[in-house]
Amino acid sequence: MVTAGTVLKRLSREIGLESAFKLAELQAKWQDIFDERLRGHMYPHELRGDVLIIHVDSPLWLQELTYLKKEILKRLEGFSIKDLTLKIGKVPRCTRSQPKAALASDVLVESLKETPSWALDDLEQVLDHELREHLEGIIKMVTAKSQEV
Repeated sequence: MVTAGTVLKRLSREIGLESAFKLAELQAKWQDIFDERLRGHMYPHELRGDVLIIHVDSPLWLQELTYLKKEILKRLEGFSIKDLTLKIGKVPRCTRSQPKAALASDVLVESLKETPSWALDDLEQVLDHELREHLEGIIKMVTAKSQEV
């Protein structure tokens, strides 16, 4: 017998939901962590384990932020970030005025683009018929919504 908790735990780990939630929380709090001067030139783009990939908008700021790496890591201690990688990339210009929830939802939708095939297969082993149907509906709905984006 497979419990629903087992299926959901494995699903969230496999599709990167845990990392996505952590990154979404970090992006939502980014403007509170760093002053306007810094956050205007850098943005948390991706989380791989405990390594944060930060996009920087220019080579000049890449060099400047490389010197500030230890300070940046210190400010990110509450997020269990052990290291960071700085690279040239897109830095959203609207991070000061955009609602925090919108930033978080973008990350979550991106992480749900594909549902592993085993997720629906494992649901067949959930004995509670009603629970199995609800979980199946949730997985299909999330997958469908993420495909629309």
